[in-house]
Amino acid sequence: MTRNKTQIRVWLLGTAMTVALAGPSAAQAPALMSEEEMADLVEECRLVADDYAQLGDEQIVTREEMTRILTLNQATECDTVRQRLTQEDSAVATDEVQLEQQAVIEGQAQVRVPDPQVDVQVPPPQVTVRKAQPQVQISEQPTDIQVRQEQPRISIEVPQILVTVEIPAPTIYIRSSQPDVQVSNADPEVEVVQGDPQVSVRQGDPELTVDLDVDQDADAAETATTQAQGATDQAATGEAQAGVTSRTEGNVRLGTGEAQVEMVQPEGEAEYNYTQAEPQVSFEQAEAQVTVTMPDQPTVELVTVGEPSVTFETEEERQARRQQERQQQQAAGQPAAEQQTGQQPAPQQQAGQQPAAGLPQTVTVGQLMDMRVVGAEGEDVGTPHAIVGEGDQVMLVLRDGGFLGFGGREIGIPISRVMFGGDHLQLSTMTAEEIESAGGFEFDDNARLEDSREIEISG
Repeated sequence: MTRNKTQIRVWLLGTAMTVALAGPSAAQAPALMSEEEMADLVEECRLVADDYAQLGDEQIVTREEMTRILTLNQATECDTVRQRLTQEDSAVATDEVQLEQQAVIEGQAQVRVPDPQVDVQVPPPQVTVRKAQPQVQISEQPTDIQVRQEQPRISIEVPQILVTVEIPAPTIYIRSSQPDVQVSNADPEVEVVQGDPQVSVRQGDPELTVDLDVDQDADAAETATTQAQGATDQAATGEAQAGVTSRTEGNVRLGTGEAQVEMVQPEGEAEYNYTQAEPQVSFEQAEAQVTVTMPDQPTVELVTVGEPSVTFETEEERQARRQQERQQQQAAGQPAAEQQTGQQPAPQQQAGQQPAAGLPQTVTVGQLMDMRVVGAEGEDVGTPHAIVGEGDQVMLVLRDGGFLGFGGREIGIPISRVMFGGDHLQLSTMTAEEIESAGGFEFDDNARLEDSREIEISG
């Protein structure tokens, strides 16, 4: 009986150790990641994931924490967790063995655990690289295109034009108003010569009636007698007094002879003052009816000579081409002092190109006349008065020469002593002899150069 008991205990000890050691393998947890995700982990994180899958003990490291650590994919974190899992696994195995040994005290057991042979076969990882669509951004600067168009040649042939103007005779209407006549006669001088009238008076005897019975009428009768006597005396003396008119009532006959009137006309013609107002002329002109008859419509022909030449060039090639063109213009040009009237001027610079400093520039006289002139020190001198040709020289004439001490006289400066400043003309420093010879410059208007004349001036 004792032997059997011992064998049973020994068997139980081995069983307990086997169960304790095999416990973690029986509780293997499901995988935390897929194989593709495991392939993207670093070596330390893949090892700790395998250890955790075999142990499956969430008391040491929870599943959520392990997932977080694997997601970070940091070698240091994964190595630290793996050490924790290894230490906790050794402690559990030691406790199990000691617990079983303490529980079975009657038997003696010796357990030798050989070193495990671990064979890890890692399948080749499947690497899947998903390449995103590339985004290509190209920023192209605007193309600088220069077109150099030669001057077109235009030929127009116009036949002789016959212009016939027919002007009809005008119709004139004159309205005359009645004249206003005013005659002023001076007062005539009238002279009347009157002859002496002949007066004959026949007076009858007066009849007197005297009533003596009335006393109160005595004074009245006396008065009447006195009046009658006075009348008789007046009649007696009537023939002697001429031009006396009696107001006594009677039969009076007046005989008047015909007056002899003599009209004396003034000597000379009458003085006439004739004033005539200016006539008011109202001129009504109808619009002229112009009829232009052309035999045919003008024919315009545009002919392009040659094909356009397109050349693609870089910035360096363009600079080199411009430099070569400037050198060719400089070699083909002549100094301004050698230009004669009627010579063909040098080709003008292309529009848009800035003149090179120090090289002769070709400009027209009209352009120079509109520019401002400054002295050698930058003082304002004014504008050119004229540009004339004198012999083989071109002279710049300034009217106000006070800046050189000439007191406002006209001065002539050779164009060779003038520099082109872009928007102004600058005079160079002049010697005393040049200043003296510049004063009092005189020229003929026929020597003025036309505005279209091109000359060269130092840049």
